[in-house]
Amino acid sequence: MEIKTVNRNIPADRENCNDKFRVKYNDRKTFHLLIVNITRNQTGETQTFSFKAVTLPDKDSIHFSTAIINNKLVVYWSGASPEKEEKSKSSINPIQKVGTIEKVRPSLTNKKPVMISKVKSGFDPIVFPDSTILILGTMPGEQSLAKQEYYAHPRNLIWKIIATLINEPIPFNYSDKKALLQKAHIALWDVCDVCSREGSSDIGITDEVPNDLLNFLNNHKKIKTIAFNGGKSENLYEKYFKHEPQFQYLSLPSTSPANGAISWENKLETWSKIFL
Repeated sequence: MEIKTVNRNIPADRENCNDKFRVKYNDRKTFHLLIVNITRNQTGETQTFSFKAVTLPDKDSIHFSTAIINNKLVVYWSGASPEKEEKSKSSINPIQKVGTIEKVRPSLTNKKPVMISKVKSGFDPIVFPDSTILILGTMPGEQSLAKQEYYAHPRNLIWKIIATLINEPIPFNYSDKKALLQKAHIALWDVCDVCSREGSSDIGITDEVPNDLLNFLNNHKKIKTIAFNGGKSENLYEKYFKHEPQFQYLSLPSTSPANGAISWENKLETWSKIFL
């Protein structure tokens, strides 16, 4: 059995976009460990990731995307999770600018380094030309990130709530869930574009960078209601944005299965306000 090594170079014009990079490998039965070296061409920074062959999918490849956070290259894997990671040192820029928002980030000198596995990256919004309601979460949970679907946890109530409120069947596949959103004139997004968090708990969110919600709302002028799926979403929104008079803002109980203190009936009644 052998170790297979793959080297990938990330050009400057693709290091901070939605592009996905492919790592190909031959039959995984021919090696026991896959080593992937990812080099940022602009700075020479290299990160090394190790994958046990038994954890790789039966397909002949896995994928990753990249982003620049605090002037560092961050790598997001899909299809497999690395066993260990090694990062080269690089300078940290304390200012992160998103659209018209400038956020001064605290110095990390006296903090423990944030492991790359804790860094989470959110999804693009789901929105339609006739969307009038924007539901904002914080950051997708672990099951959602794994499936690349909003609210993928089977006990999250959001799909049941929306379906009940507009008298539609509860959807179970993602295409039906998006069709339900379109029927309800609902758009979905999160306040955070990127954050550091262990697991799925909103309490653990730190070092967040917000999405460019101002530009989004300016481009989707039919949206008149902004509904927060849980208190953390609202708190993060108010940390970076002001309430504007042209929008109705609604504080809603989280649909997460972790929010079991509020009954189904109370959640449904409160969520019904999005259609008033």
